Amino acid sequence: ATGTIGSLAAFDVKVQTWEEYTEILEQFFVANEIDDEGKQRAILISVVGAQTYSVMRNILSPTKPSERSYQQLVTMLKDHFNPQPSEIVQRFKFDSRTKKPTETMTEYVAELRCLAQDCNYGATLNQMLRDRLVCGIDDDRIQRRLLSETNLTFETALKIAVAAETASKNVLDLKYKTSEQVCNSVTFHGKKFDQRQKRNTYEDKDIRECYRCGGRNHKANECRFKKDKCYGCGKIGHLAKACRNKGKQGGDAVFEKRGKGLGPHRAFRVSETTESEESDETFTLACVKTDELKKVKPFTVELHVDGKLVKFEIDTGSSVSLMTEEKFKVIWKDTVSPKVKTTKVKLKTYTGEPLEVIGVADVQVKYQQQEKKMPLVVVKGSGPCLLGRAWLEGLQLQWSEIKLIQSEEVTLMQVLFRHEEVFKEELGMLKGTIATLHVPKDASPRFFRPRSVPYALKPKVEEEINRLLREKIISPVKYAEWAAPVVPIVKPDGSIRLCGDYKLTVNKVSTLEQYPIPRVEDLFARLDGGKQFTKLDMSHAYQQIIMDEHSKKYLTVNTHKGLFTYNRLPFGVASAPAIFQRTMEGLLQGIPGVVVYLDDILVTGGNLVNHLKTLENVLMKLKEAGLRLKRGKFVFLADEVEYLGHRVDAQGLHPTGTKVKAIDEAPEPKNVTELKVYLGLLNYYNKFLPNLATLLAPLHLLLRKDTQWTWKNHNKKLLKKRWAVMLQAYQYNIVYKPGKYHQNADALSRLPVPGEGEGDETKDQVLMMELMDDSPVNAAQIRKWTLQDGTLSKVHEYVLQGWPVEVESLLLPYYHRRDALSVKNGCVTWGARIIIPLQGRATVLKQLHQTHSGMSRMKGLARSYMWWPCMDQDVEKVGQNCDVCQSLKKAPAQAPLHPWEWTSSPWERLHVDYAGPFLGKMFLILVDSHSKWMEVYPVIHATSTVTIEKLRSCFSTHGLPKMLVSDNATCFKSEEFETFMKRNGIQHVTSAPYHPSSNGLAERAVQTFKEGMKKMKDETVETRVARFLFTYRITPHATTGLSPAQMLMSRKLRSTFDLLLADLKTRVLNKQQKQKEGHDKSCKFRSFETGDSVYVRNYNGGPKWIPAVVESCTGPLSYKTVLGQGQL
Repeated sequence: ATGTIGSLAAFDVKVQTWEEYTEILEQFFVANEIDDEGKQRAILISVVGAQTYSVMRNILSPTKPSERSYQQLVTMLKDHFNPQPSEIVQRFKFDSRTKKPTETMTEYVAELRCLAQDCNYGATLNQMLRDRLVCGIDDDRIQRRLLSETNLTFETALKIAVAAETASKNVLDLKYKTSEQVCNSVTFHGKKFDQRQKRNTYEDKDIRECYRCGGRNHKANECRFKKDKCYGCGKIGHLAKACRNKGKQGGDAVFEKRGKGLGPHRAFRVSETTESEESDETFTLACVKTDELKKVKPFTVELHVDGKLVKFEIDTGSSVSLMTEEKFKVIWKDTVSPKVKTTKVKLKTYTGEPLEVIGVADVQVKYQQQEKKMPLVVVKGSGPCLLGRAWLEGLQLQWSEIKLIQSEEVTLMQVLFRHEEVFKEELGMLKGTIATLHVPKDASPRFFRPRSVPYALKPKVEEEINRLLREKIISPVKYAEWAAPVVPIVKPDGSIRLCGDYKLTVNKVSTLEQYPIPRVEDLFARLDGGKQFTKLDMSHAYQQIIMDEHSKKYLTVNTHKGLFTYNRLPFGVASAPAIFQRTMEGLLQGIPGVVVYLDDILVTGGNLVNHLKTLENVLMKLKEAGLRLKRGKFVFLADEVEYLGHRVDAQGLHPTGTKVKAIDEAPEPKNVTELKVYLGLLNYYNKFLPNLATLLAPLHLLLRKDTQWTWKNHNKKLLKKRWAVMLQAYQYNIVYKPGKYHQNADALSRLPVPGEGEGDETKDQVLMMELMDDSPVNAAQIRKWTLQDGTLSKVHEYVLQGWPVEVESLLLPYYHRRDALSVKNGCVTWGARIIIPLQGRATVLKQLHQTHSGMSRMKGLARSYMWWPCMDQDVEKVGQNCDVCQSLKKAPAQAPLHPWEWTSSPWERLHVDYAGPFLGKMFLILVDSHSKWMEVYPVIHATSTVTIEKLRSCFSTHGLPKMLVSDNATCFKSEEFETFMKRNGIQHVTSAPYHPSSNGLAERAVQTFKEGMKKMKDETVETRVARFLFTYRITPHATTGLSPAQMLMSRKLRSTFDLLLADLKTRVLNKQQKQKEGHDKSCKFRSFETGDSVYVRNYNGGPKWIPAVVESCTGPLSYKTVLGQGQL
């Protein structure tokens, strides 16, 4: 036997798509010559993995995957994992895709082909790829080259683009390898040439140099270095490299500040040598001692090199950029370093000593929005990194910013770059902390059914559930004792936040976490002395904390998609604020100038240096803890911020102008409840209102129990007077701010200011957008689109000039109708119907469907005015893809009936369900699928314990079944019930949720029982149940034709109806008497005594009768006789 070729791994949706997995699977079948579909199905089920198999079973339940064909399973999983994407969205993604700076041309084209898979471009695919390639590349030179081509095809465009890209890279490599320029820190030595020859190599004799900087593209009076100081001679007006006095100083002109790694008094110097015996690729690195440069600061810039932030000292005279080996190892000590290749480049020190060059690494360099791949020379030793001309030419540096940077100072961008991991768009996970809920052991589980979700919100709710599953915040479970319904909350951006309504479940019984939430006054007191403020906000704050395994069961939520339990701390749990506040304060404790209120962090400092130091400490703590911050909600180094309903600046706290206006214009309270809310709000700002208690004393009188509610004029005056003391010291402008921008929830949401909000303005804008988008298509547009459409323009030409004998496949629908085609006003028509070009079909279909008419009506309307190939199918797709139509359409036709298999013997499969509440009780009903035998048990509460007790009683009489079928009620899904089933070896099968017909036998039994009970009156419930069961069990069943008693016990039960029939013994005696009387009519009675002589019948031959003597009497009509020879 040969071994198996290849191997198959379990399917992982994070690693590959389902199409890719099935392609590998089918090639495995081909390689191993597996043609049998049954075997293919078995292999698929065996290797697909536990998670995918669970999905398969859930979709097919109650049918098992082994009962479906291989192709059915593959198609079903394809529909589940890869639903058909929207063509409009896919085309939008394709049209929006541009080439990234880090991508090669071939990688960009491969990505475009991937995006085009679901765009259905058909025959126009190459044209669309060509257009997107030309429009999406980021190189102007290549773009101009492609646009200059006539009759450009996709293949030609790709060939040109790849060739240009390769050429640019080769030029850069050649330029680097053959560089022969002089630099401050690295000097080239040619073979036996003098200074004049060298200068002629780099400059044109006819172009005058600028004596200030040595440049040739400007005049000296326009030079931007005319106010700079020369580091060679100390004079102002020129640079060191152009200094005319440098020869007097020994040929050396100092340019750079001392390097940190080269000693306290070491600096790079320019060295221009006229002669050398070294090779053409030898460079000299000059470094001498000096005491004059202690106060000279280098020009530095920070670049991202292969994702690492590196500081370079700028050297405009150097042709190469280099890094020391020590720096190289430090930067990439924790990650994979760039590959260093060998090179022919040689470097020497100023004194002629050779430096060991390790090699060259091609690294990805990023500066602001620019990103390019460039060579970096790596040398032995230590020292600063140098930025040479090769990189300066490739990167357009912002020189005005670089000249202002002090190397000793730390900037905000540096802090953020060093801790950019904290700002990643991913869910964080707090390290070393696990949240626990404390629930008493004797607490009764609380299970609630899911609440209905509005149709308009269902897609968003399901999208949020999928996100939570994808990020492993929740996990699906099959059953739970605790379950809370979910409350979908619509955020301002339109997305959904799912919150469990835990006040119905765990919040009622759990012991609350005890940790004080800080008072606002205490928080603001810690901000004293702050000049600027930085505000940070946590991303999905609570959900960054992991729950312990024991507490997860209390956090189960019940949705229309099933049961899910939280793996992270969810919103809505009563202990969540205390848990999170304790965690955050413990994490950031000891850092001055920081306050934290739940997920809002505020950072300040007495000056910029302290502020940035504090911010870096906070970000470092958050990064080490594994937490993530939310992008888009940051405020950095602001002079004032809004925090906890106050405006905070260097002068202190202020009420926000929004709240001043809103409180001042709030409606008058109409009852005591509204007055309490209003007074509570005023008390929140009591620090700004002196003598507030005295001022509002008359209003507090209205809160007394014995006081009748009366709102008088002097009360109104009090409301207007309350702000007078504070507001008289300000000059302010009142600006309305929507509630969604408030930083904390307050009473303003309950006491809104009457007036016009921003909703009307938004509505006007939306209407204008709809008017522009939904303007009807006219003949002029169709005429324009017809000439632009590649297919329809040919049809237009053929209609006017005649059709060829053969046409391409795209033209066949028009060719078959060529005799009925004509051109009117530049538009092609088929009879009286105008043909819509491809560009306008989507607009026309939208116009057809604007009233959401049915498919038949839309087809009828479309056929009256227009036509294009496959128009009916396109119209049908519009209706099928419309969320509104799909959400309001009638229920589809029912699936074919799939009855349960009839068991071959009694008590193999039982169907169970509860009836009620009915007649003040619940009734547990069991039905045997074979005999239809029914058991009914009246109970007070339908709990798992009671159910198990009744089932145990029933099983003690009839024995254990093999299978028990029930619905998904709590009493049947609890852990206690499942344990009872497993311990007794009973397979428990549940019906599909919201489909009671899948447990039809039990549902029919409930209906029969209720109908029978309703018709019996004036008796106790127990008596009525007993009468019903007795009658039901002796009545022949419509399905089997026999009574349940006969099917189960193989006998009839005696009833009062048996009295209608005669007793069997009496009937037999009567029959025997009649037989005797009939027989005795021709008979004569005889009797004999012992010793009488008689004749007996001879059956052995001889005389028929022979003489004998009676010996004894043996019965009523029988005697024992003795023959004459003594024979009996």
